[in-house]
Amino acid sequence: MKCSENKLSGQAGDGAHSLVEGYSKVEFNETKGNQVRRRSRFLRRRGRVRRLKYTWKSAGYHSIRKRISERKDQPCRQYNPCNCQSACGKQCSCLLNGTCCEKYCGCPKSCKNRFRGCHCAKSQCRSRQCPCFAADRECDPDVCRNCWVSCGDGSLGVPSQRGDNYECRNMKLLLKQQQRVLLGRSDVSGWGAFLKNSVGKHEYLGEYTGELISHREADKRGKIYDRENSSFLFNLNDQFVLDCLPEG
Repeated sequence: MKCSENKLSGQAGDGAHSLVEGYSKVEFNETKGNQVRRRSRFLRRRGRVRRLKYTWKSAGYHSIRKRISERKDQPCRQYNPCNCQSACGKQCSCLLNGTCCEKYCGCPKSCKNRFRGCHCAKSQCRSRQCPCFAADRECDPDVCRNCWVSCGDGSLGVPSQRGDNYECRNMKLLLKQQQRVLLGRSDVSGWGAFLKNSVGKHEYLGEYTGELISHREADKRGKIYDRENSSFLFNLNDQFVLDCLPEG
């Protein structure tokens, strides 16, 4: 009985020893894993945060970008808001017309054809990385996340400008930030228009305004203007033309 009891006690002792040893290994591995995890978190916390660029790809504008590229050489389509009560389908007037759904449409914001603006960082709205700039559009404060406009004087409780001196450079038309144009004698012939300040290439000068007429009326006036060798017709889209001769 003593020999068997000693064997049992020895086996039990070895088992207990192995359990303690295994438990210590598991505990050591857990503490080591926690230390590595904490260290990796600490390194991630100390590392520089990489800001992702908000591009056409990340915004999910694949179909819209493809549609714009296919119609690049065609005249722009006249936008008319759709009256869709749910997500737009094949019968949506915007889809049939080849335009994006805007904030004036009746469809919800989750519509896949809805133009969702940009989420650009500072001074990035004047490059092709900006979805608005790439689509030849101005940024819209109601749609774009980082492009907003205050009342200016703070009377509505909104500061006149952001603390980091951020200013979207793709809202010149909305903010009426046109260049000063002076009228003077031209060295070529008659009177001419001159810029008061020097302006870089591709900079915004001002809004081209005039009488809104149809293409049929523009063809009639164009024949007369060709005889006078003076024409200020500008094709706005597939339905309308601007005639700036009465304004100038």
